[in-house]
Amino acid sequence: MYQQETTTVFLFGFFLNACKGADLVLIPFSSINVTTNATSFVQNMPIYKVNDGVVNDLSIERSFSNCTCCAALSRPSWVQLTLDNIYLVERVLIYGTGYFVHPDNNFNISVSMGLTEESLQEEQFTSKNMTFAEKTLNPPREIQFVRVTVYRVAGVDDDFMGLCEIMIYRQADCQLGSYDVHCSKRCHCLVGPCDSVTGACEDGGCEDGWKGIASAVCEKSYYVLFAATLAVSLVLGVVLAAVIIFLVVYIRRRHHQSTGRISADTESSPQNDYEDLSTNRNHSNYDCLQMPTFEKPGRTENIARSKAASTNRLGQ
Repeated sequence: MYQQETTTVFLFGFFLNACKGADLVLIPFSSINVTTNATSFVQNMPIYKVNDGVVNDLSIERSFSNCTCCAALSRPSWVQLTLDNIYLVERVLIYGTGYFVHPDNNFNISVSMGLTEESLQEEQFTSKNMTFAEKTLNPPREIQFVRVTVYRVAGVDDDFMGLCEIMIYRQADCQLGSYDVHCSKRCHCLVGPCDSVTGACEDGGCEDGWKGIASAVCEKSYYVLFAATLAVSLVLGVVLAAVIIFLVVYIRRRHHQSTGRISADTESSPQNDYEDLSTNRNHSNYDCLQMPTFEKPGRTENIARSKAASTNRLGQ
């Protein structure tokens, strides 16, 4: 009777939690490496079965020793799941066997998570009962190592503890152009999506104005920004220089034209004055300007004698 109730609770808990994680993505067992420090195991219950994709169906296997899909760890010990990449983990489910007479005491476990083995931190379960334990991370966190530790329970004569499955759920892939927790950041890949966790471009190409080597996050290219600013500055400089040159040439030309008119007017003015004088000449005006003739005494007589002598010579 007790086993039947335990079976019902186990299956109900499994399907309920599976439905709750429908919007998440289960990290496949092929992406997880399982290790442990346990020194001994129950026959036919090796450690890798904690993450083989099979959850025990108690309606079929009612004997703990005949279970073919669970692992049995010696107490105390731990089992560690190492992910092949860093994931944004949202949820961890740990399923026990549910066979024990004192299930609450026998399912004595803890869970630790981190990016490295050295940085593992123990987490408080979000919920836990005799069938499974759950840890929900909100917001999701970057995780690569998950370790479950099983402890010896006082008053329970049992050197082993059964773990049927450890399921790790990650955040779903982000839409094109976004990444990080809840897809809150933008990536700037030239072609294709970026990594949902790191934002790295798969082909290594970045949009214009962004830079990044292969498998790296595109960052704002200050060199490109500087080059663009320099190009704009050069264009503006050329335009400004052209405007200044045009203004100088224009002003000099206007100055030369103005100077030429003044010179022409200056050269033509005296000629006009002379023309006015020549056209307005009146000989009568000069009469008043004739100077009186003054002759020395005796000069007239000498002239008369000279004329008379000349006449006599001609007559001879």
